[in-house]
Amino acid sequence: MLALRETGFTLALGGGGALGFAHIGVLREMEARDLKPRAVAGTSMGAIVAATWALLGPDALNDIPRLASESAFWLAVLSRGWTVRRQLRRVFGEATLGDCHVPVVVCAAPVNDPSQPLYLDDPKLSVWQALAASCSLPLAFSPVRVGGQRLMDGGSADNLPCAALRRFGLPVMGIELGFLHGALRDDREPRRRWIKMLARRGLCARYRDLGDFLLQPKLGGLTPQSFGAADRIVKAGVECVSEASGRGP
Repeated sequence: MLALRETGFTLALGGGGALGFAHIGVLREMEARDLKPRAVAGTSMGAIVAATWALLGPDALNDIPRLASESAFWLAVLSRGWTVRRQLRRVFGEATLGDCHVPVVVCAAPVNDPSQPLYLDDPKLSVWQALAASCSLPLAFSPVRVGGQRLMDGGSADNLPCAALRRFGLPVMGIELGFLHGALRDDREPRRRWIKMLARRGLCARYRDLGDFLLQPKLGGLTPQSFGAADRIVKAGVECVSEASGRGP
């Protein structure tokens, strides 16, 4: 893995609610090992972490678990996503994707075709608006209008947007949060009902390209609603990179 320091690489961060806190640990450990992606892409929480790192810097990552708490999540559901949008606008202001220090691609999906990914990378697009679209949870949040299209969470189209990074011509590393092989199937009953409801509408997580290097933090027993376990989830991200680095290139 450390060989990527010489070749350069890009990084895709998968969606997964609170499990996305693992991306914070991933980026922390990469910074510690002088592994810096030359472009980043993300879906949902992965997009928030990617844009925060690329625009505000690694120290700003520490604020994400505080802002994305369990109470904040339920307030967002009750407001159909408006509290999330207000918070994103407060944090990112009028910054655009072009203001980020490395290219950022945010994955969303059109409401009228949720299986088709839309990779948002227009340098003039506001960061908060792109993130609001990518995080617009289906059936819970109202869609976000971007460029004349009504958009929703990109997980139903490409939950790990490695494909969006292929144009950079560098190896792609993907950080996947346990949905790929059903690692979260043993969750409690309320979440199973939610997944079945999404599945009936064709809105479950899809994967198109798993990258050249796939890392999966150990998140057993945790769910996308495990906001209270932020420290444990971040630590899993740190350990994931540390273990991969110990295995060599």
